[in-house]
Amino acid sequence: MSKLSVVISAYNEGRNIKDCLESVRGLADEIIVIDNSSTDKTGEIARKYTKKVFEQKNDPKNIDPQKNFGFSKATGDWILSLDADERITPELTNEISQVAIGFPEKISFLASGFKATCGGRTISSSYSKKVKENSGKMTFTKLLF
Repeated sequence: MSKLSVVISAYNEGRNIKDCLESVRGLADEIIVIDNSSTDKTGEIARKYTKKVFEQKNDPKNIDPQKNFGFSKATGDWILSLDADERITPELTNEISQVAIGFPEKISFLASGFKATCGGRTISSSYSKKVKENSGKMTFTKLLF
């Protein structure tokens, strides 16, 4: 069975990160948190869920290096990239488990029927494609909205 790494990049998300981590707890084989030099308790809270908390310099105008650093630490066959204010719904957990994790075939993106919550609102696959096969060469470049 394939393994899923969840990569979360966060800066001063102490009020959000616990709920994000709770939402992926039963889904992720590995959780990686990139703490972008937070001045709150983001890192402390994250360490209650994973030993894989890495600190990086924060640059809000260029998040690519932080995300890419997190991807480089992922060891799973699949990577789910999240922000700390996102939550994975039970429906999305089921879809990821059934489609990406359960299938031996290689697919490049999984986003069909994607539903998650971001800042208290529900988002769908038209918002972002979040699950990517870990080829070891995955990089993040600015999302186009």
